[in-house]
Amino acid sequence: MLSQADVPSQGAASQAPVSPAAAAAAAAGGTASPAAASPSGQPALQPTSSVRKSPGRNEQQLNYLLERQKEFKMAAIQSKKQGDLEGAKNYLRMSKGLDRMILSAQNGLRVDLGSVPPSPFTAASPAPTVELNFEMVQAADCDPTPRTPEETSELFSRLEDALIKQIEMCARNAQHYQKLGDITNTKNFEKMAKNLGQDLDAVQSARKHQDPPPRFHYEDRSFTIVDSFPDLSDSEVEILIVRGLNIPLPSGYQPKDMYTYVSYEFPFPSADEPQTGRTQTIKHSINPEYNEVFKVNIDRKNRSLGRIFKRQPVKFEVKYERGFLKGDKALGQVQLKVTSFDNKCEIHDCFDLMDMERGRKAVGGKLEIHLRIREPLVDKDVKVEKWKWLVIDIHLTSKRLVLRQFL
Repeated sequence: MLSQADVPSQGAASQAPVSPAAAAAAAAGGTASPAAASPSGQPALQPTSSVRKSPGRNEQQLNYLLERQKEFKMAAIQSKKQGDLEGAKNYLRMSKGLDRMILSAQNGLRVDLGSVPPSPFTAASPAPTVELNFEMVQAADCDPTPRTPEETSELFSRLEDALIKQIEMCARNAQHYQKLGDITNTKNFEKMAKNLGQDLDAVQSARKHQDPPPRFHYEDRSFTIVDSFPDLSDSEVEILIVRGLNIPLPSGYQPKDMYTYVSYEFPFPSADEPQTGRTQTIKHSINPEYNEVFKVNIDRKNRSLGRIFKRQPVKFEVKYERGFLKGDKALGQVQLKVTSFDNKCEIHDCFDLMDMERGRKAVGGKLEIHLRIREPLVDKDVKVEKWKWLVIDIHLTSKRLVLRQFL
């Protein structure tokens, strides 16, 4: 016979359901819990997915953009198979338009997902059902992760350093083209330097007033530079004898006994009448630092100049002084061909010392030489500089910066 305690009363059935924590505790004990059923008597839906911490905000944005770009590519393929070429082209353009946002996300920048076009499959996809898996995220993961003061300071320093280097490059090239008389390129680089200077002022002002760093991105840029040396005239060649490296010692000599100098012969106007000169004597060293500059004359209008440069080398000879009433003696020679002056305006290298009397045999040691002319004899010396160019985007503090300039 059942007692009144064993039979739930009508009043007990109308009470609030047991809490989820109590239900979980009861389930762990192996007994059925009243919370397992809804008040209407139907079994409650049980979520099938687990709760885990989501990836960072930047990673979420990047994955979202890559998935959306993939959808547009798939839509373009489907449109092409269906014969809709215009639709395929449109989807490809929309896919290509996401490249810059993906690049910004890969560089750690935050992007505006509100400007991303909707998925091409949204209208055709079925409505979600309760059977679909879902993922629960923490509320804190939905907020952007703030930078620490150290990270913010380091970012400002990187931006300032990059802008300063770009300004210096533009100023250097503007001055270079100004000396060449190229007004167009001079103005272009001056304008770039001015705009970069304004960006630098904005970054420094934001740092000073503890504003957030501006938005920015990097671009791959190439600059074609015509190399020349405007400080030289068309009628001269500059010879810089820099230094000797590990000059060979004559028999019975110590480094402290060495008194060396370098002489040169420049084969213009002819090999029989060369222009000559020599450095000062450097004492007590087998690694003498000469650092002496000489200028020799040339005539670009002379037709024989190109032929002489192709056939006759510039001769350099390292000699040592042997003492009173004894003639100086050669330790080694360098014969430098200047045929590269046809399309280059400088030659700079370390050259091996050779014994020309013994069939161009290396005697050990090197001689560093630097030759310059204003411009090549035939073609221009064109160089391409590649830069990872920093671009400062419009940022939220721009209005405040403008106001501060008038205060």
